[in-house]
Amino acid sequence: MSKFLVRCFVFALALMATSYLLGSVEVTGFVAAFIAAIIFAGFNTIIKPILFILSLPITILTFGLFTLVLNGIIFSMVAGLVPGFEVYSFSGAIFGSIIVSIINMILSNFLDVNDK
Repeated sequence: MSKFLVRCFVFALALMATSYLLGSVEVTGFVAAFIAAIIFAGFNTIIKPILFILSLPITILTFGLFTLVLNGIIFSMVAGLVPGFEVYSFSGAIFGSIIVSIINMILSNFLDVNDK
């Protein structure tokens, strides 16, 4: 359980950094970012695999690039649920999900939070 909370903390930091870097993503505080991180974890566990299977033909046709759109959809869905976390455009959601993923990967490797 503590590893999950550390991962959520790292994801919340990545979300805050993305909010600072992108004008189309806004997070009002760390509490909103942490709540968004927990909801992201749930969505990535439950909803994302379902969307991936349903969109598998188009994902194959686009050589996997459609997964960026799926990540943007999940990003927008979480932003719609969490007060204090706003995404102003769909392109902002796609770029926000890319930047969050990169920052999350860097912080996770730096803090050694990855599974081994």
